[in-house]
Amino acid sequence: MNKRSTSPAVPDMTAPLPRRPNYERCRCGYCRKCRENEKWDRMFAKFEVKEDGWDTNGLFQSTLSSW
Repeated sequence: MNKRSTSPAVPDMTAPLPRRPNYERCRCGYCRKCRENEKWDRMFAKFEVKEDGWDTNGLFQSTLSSW
């Protein structure tokens, strides 16, 4: 008996995917989404890393190595 494969053929994916447009969120300030985004922006602002002036070059290098 001759068995046939029932699985679909896998397409060759060599072509690049089209670029997605950049996401722009609403900035009206009145809608529910704007109010929620503002709340999260305030929460995450606490964790923002300010520029500290240290010269860190490369991965796993000490900032004290130039002293």
